[in-house]
Amino acid sequence: MNNLWQRMHQFLSNPMIKFKSKRQEREFNKVDPRIKALTFYISLYFHENLVKLPVVTSVLRTQREQSSFYRRGLSKIKRSPHMYGRAIDIRLRDIPKNDAIKLVNHVNMYWQRRDKYETALAHGKGAGYHLHIQVPSL
Repeated sequence: MNNLWQRMHQFLSNPMIKFKSKRQEREFNKVDPRIKALTFYISLYFHENLVKLPVVTSVLRTQREQSSFYRRGLSKIKRSPHMYGRAIDIRLRDIPKNDAIKLVNHVNMYWQRRDKYETALAHGKGAGYHLHIQVPSL
């Protein structure tokens, strides 16, 4: 337990998450605490296994933004957990696909949900390839 405390203290005193912009950094403070905890967990995974800092690219979305994603075919759903502070996207474009798959499998094994959805999935094309993480509504 002492080792975990030391790692969390190191994390909190030297943040290991990058944000695409100040908007994502501000929004991160407003999300569901479970998605925040999962993001911290993933940042430790990045640090220990990929030797990189995760870059958060999307946090909260308005209905207008989600509708735009849906119309352009960038999302298959009209209502996203991003709209409710229960999802975050993390850039994967600089991560080898094999490592991204390992990360997704790792998260889904240790952060299992009880509904029909997975906690993590990797999707998108080219520069838009990202890790989507989500938690269920309460």
